[in-house]
Amino acid sequence: SSISPEIRDVVDSYIAWEEASIAVKEAQENLNQINKDFEEGIKAIKDAYDETLGPLNESLKANEKLQKQLKDQEKLRKLQETIGDSKSTDAEKRAAQLEIEEMGIRQQIDAVEERRDAEVSAAEEQKKAAVDAATVVLDEATKQEEIAKTAYESKQAQIELQKEHNSLIAEQTKLLEAQAGVWCSRNR
Repeated sequence: SSISPEIRDVVDSYIAWEEASIAVKEAQENLNQINKDFEEGIKAIKDAYDETLGPLNESLKANEKLQKQLKDQEKLRKLQETIGDSKSTDAEKRAAQLEIEEMGIRQQIDAVEERRDAEVSAAEEQKKAAVDAATVVLDEATKQEEIAKTAYESKQAQIELQKEHNSLIAEQTKLLEAQAGVWCSRNR
């Protein structure tokens, strides 16, 4: 080939730069994949433990709720005894009545909070399922985008190389014409 060493160096440098850029891109993709794989692994571990802990926590909550109900029943019995006891003062009876009313209000609050928590939990499960489905779609779209981007970049690189090739041919043609002009002027 009759391409000058300087031009060859420019082309080689450009190719080396492109290869280095590709290596950086591949290294970043590898790092992203490693992070994604570990995040998925960690999530799987958490999910497995949550699957075991969930029923245990529910049993504990049920046990605590039952204990509270038993204590409340005993407390209610004692308060009702205070109200019914002729030895109790009016202030003691009124305090006992207010405490019974407070217990009833707390039971209502607990029931409402329990319903709320159940509804929130159901909504969170629906959200998780929707987000998981959307993430699958996003991942696939991202892959398709990357494929399209790579194809575009490849076409762009081909065009740039063709331009560079055409430029080199034009430069070579000018040099050959100049050499031919010098040769013709010497041989006249």
